[in-house]
Amino acid sequence: MTEKLNYFDELREQVMNKEKWDRNRFHVFDYEAGTGKSRNSHQYIGEMTKVYSSYRVLYVQRFIRDDELNHTVASINEHAGMQVAVAFTGKDTKSKKRKNQAKEAQVLCITHRMYSEICRGSHPELMDNRNTLIIDEYPDLLEKIAVSEQDIGYLWFVQYKYRNETIENLSQMLRDKFSECNKKTNHDKANQMVYIDFHEPEYVVIKSKLPDIIESISDKSDKILLSRMLQIVTNGCFLYEENLYTFDNQFRFKMLDNNIILDANGFDFRYSLSNKFHIRHQPKSYEYSSSTFYHYEVKTSKKELSRQINLHEQALEIISLNSKERTLFITDKDNQAQLEEKLGDFLSSTGMDDEEITTAINENFKVDYFGNIIGVNSYREFENVVVLKTPNFDYLTYALTYLFYRRIDNKPVEDVCVFRHEEVESIRKSAVAGEIYQGIKRINRDNSKQAKMYVFTTNQDAVDLILQQLPGVQYKKEIMNVNKRKTETNKKKTKFEEQVEIVKATINVALSEGRESIQKKEIRDKFGEIDKGNFSRIIKACQSFIESQGFKNEWQRIILK
Repeated sequence: MTEKLNYFDELREQVMNKEKWDRNRFHVFDYEAGTGKSRNSHQYIGEMTKVYSSYRVLYVQRFIRDDELNHTVASINEHAGMQVAVAFTGKDTKSKKRKNQAKEAQVLCITHRMYSEICRGSHPELMDNRNTLIIDEYPDLLEKIAVSEQDIGYLWFVQYKYRNETIENLSQMLRDKFSECNKKTNHDKANQMVYIDFHEPEYVVIKSKLPDIIESISDKSDKILLSRMLQIVTNGCFLYEENLYTFDNQFRFKMLDNNIILDANGFDFRYSLSNKFHIRHQPKSYEYSSSTFYHYEVKTSKKELSRQINLHEQALEIISLNSKERTLFITDKDNQAQLEEKLGDFLSSTGMDDEEITTAINENFKVDYFGNIIGVNSYREFENVVVLKTPNFDYLTYALTYLFYRRIDNKPVEDVCVFRHEEVESIRKSAVAGEIYQGIKRINRDNSKQAKMYVFTTNQDAVDLILQQLPGVQYKKEIMNVNKRKTETNKKKTKFEEQVEIVKATINVALSEGRESIQKKEIRDKFGEIDKGNFSRIIKACQSFIESQGFKNEWQRIILK
């Protein structure tokens, strides 16, 4: 670590100096992973309580596991020289005594999940009379909401149940909007998420009346359905893969007089999406010239991993495992057991017996997975890390993140073409880079070793972002070829596919007979007894055929002329 006196002075000043406080923005400090930003923040909070007894803090961290929240409390209290900090978790919400202790504590320590609950409007007393909010790592408030065509159909039933004109109008308007936009995506915008904003005056009336209607309904499932519909028409939504998607707007960032985020992933593009964030870029503390970053260009998405035959074997050959060096392997949860098995087979092929293999795996080789490694410090003394999975989320998550920030800042929203929208792509690339970077930084935390980092991915943009976080690192890249399973070309049709063909044939027969329409019940009778939900899926699968022939799909029939 390069000696930098007063490396955390900006953070200390932001905590201590009231003149620096900012009630309108989060100040994001991107101190490098492994330099002790959390530890130093605990120190400054503890010191602050000695000087300013009136300053009160809400401290938010990601996990409870391994007693981490209690460790944070103990660290702050140690620096304060007295009991000033208290932990508060979900199980404590049922205890009046614990609630009172939390309210009285000068420093209250909670998790990201509890902060999300506060942002949804629960437990406001936990923020009352507090000045400073410090959050360790990015607080993700995105909660996905989906509405299907079946949901819209059920809404039609709900309006009969309650005889409510507003619900009736909403169900009819959503049916028309869904049909119109779905046709547009099928014909003109394949692989596109079409944004629907519901700006028409009639929707304004519905939005104003729906909350009172929801409040008056006692049936829980109907309440939930109408609440989802309200979210859709209030936020706008994306039509994608024949569903409507939006976010839960009940989750809104709650802020205090002084708002701080500590995140080594300051390059995360989400911080650039809103004026709520002010990034305070910090100089890099470590220099990585003694370490090597090996980049093997090979597809390692979830889909590709399922198709590959010998990636793990080839990777183990390439990295030349040294049984005296500690190596962390990172994959996904589905491939963890398989990789552990392949690792055992490889060690056996080098001449190790079962006892030696067990000792090596227990002591020097660990296999973990994305989603389980953030914040884990048990690998800090390891020399090597091998990343065998590209940590992608579903693309809809990236698009809804874009929608979330555009809407909370009242900015216009565009349609999103998958893998082509500039802002959504920046979200995706920085998210992948952030996950891999955090995985890499699980090892060699103090940068005292000659580390080797092996990353298997085709995502060059993510790799380039990671390299910017590792100044001086030696970079070596190779293209890697792996064997893949053959895909079946003459696969036998499934029962579902056969049923789709029957529907098409039945419609064509009706047309040849000169009929103007055919009832869906008549089509359904061709199958005998069949589940209504499954029949709806069959009709949906025929939609492109119906439209290509110039037919029209109505609720109870197919119009042919």
